[in-house]
Amino acid sequence: MQEITVFVLNAFILKKTRKTWDDIPEQRASINDIDESCVSQFMKDARIIKRINVKVNISISVLLKQIRLLEYVYLKRTAIFLFGEDPGKFEPNITVKIVKFGETETDLKFHEVAKGNLIQPKDQIGDMLNTKLSFIRLSIWASKG
Repeated sequence: MQEITVFVLNAFILKKTRKTWDDIPEQRASINDIDESCVSQFMKDARIIKRINVKVNISISVLLKQIRLLEYVYLKRTAIFLFGEDPGKFEPNITVKIVKFGETETDLKFHEVAKGNLIQPKDQIGDMLNTKLSFIRLSIWASKG
């Protein structure tokens, strides 16, 4: 008899149902777990870049259905990670990490962590990258001079 791990069983079920981990409906979540300001920011950005057609006065549930992040009455995990007020409530290990390595995987130049959903730290991530990349450019320039 062969013992099967939860990880292997989960991977098998996902493969058989042709779903990915982020496409699974999260039955513990509801529309109340969505941060309206993040959805508003997403819709504003979507209208600017014209990647998807988003109407101005669309409800959150209609938007989530339109972009396939709502299955029946359940939010998909992707909806929570994009727009959730507290994604860690459902998956505590979800974070946005910015890491720069040197020559090897053990040569860590910098490591920053942004908390929240994927929309909230958007500007914070840009600022982190600009700061770190500017610092690296300054360090390289200073060492050459």
